[in-house]
Order: sequence, then C-alpha cells, then structure tokens
Amino acid sequence: MAGGGNAEGASAHHPGRTQVLLCETPTGRTMTCWFCPDCGTRLYHDPGGELGREHRNLKPGTLDDATWLPPVAHFFTRSMQPWVAIPDDALRYEAMPGDRKWLPD
Repeated sequence: MAGGGNAEGASAHHPGRTQVLLCETPTGRTMTCWFCPDCGTRLYHDPGGELGREHRNLKPGTLDDATWLPPVAHFFTRSMQPWVAIPDDALRYEAMPGDRKWLPD
C-alpha cells in the first residue's frame, strides 16, 4: 500500500542532498522520484504523464509534523498487509487510478 500526500501549493524544504530516479509505471508514465542518497528514503514524487507536474506526492513519514496532512485515499490496497486497518468509510483503490478525480476540491 502506498502512502502520500498531495503537495499542491505547498512548499517543502529538505535540508540535505537529494537524488532523482526515473521510474516507468505499469501504465507507461515516467514517474520522477526524489530520495535521500544517504539513507535511500523516498521523499516525494511527481507521478508524471497527464497527472502532470502540478502535483507532487509527499511521503508523510518524512515530515516532522504531518498533522496538517490528513489521508485523502488509500492506494494499492490489493497488496496491503493484513494488519493494516483502513476505516470503512475511507476512499480506497486496489491500484493507482488513472486520473485525479480522488483529489479534494
């Protein structure tokens, strides 16, 4: 299961170095991932393709304070661990949807 928060209009600062990795997604888009070259932690990514560069997905576990970033949806639930508890009323997807209709207005 993947986690991330939408960083539209937000600013982020990473005090250390970052490196970029380009990954092809199962749908053929090229996703740009920024990560820490020292520990390998992915910090955020641009999903690429028609999903555009106007959104970047933050990895909330990398934030000092993520209280301002409530979950919007749960993705890749088909491969989540059995001990993961997702609220019954939460928006969930077995895989990554091909559009951004799940984003809040």
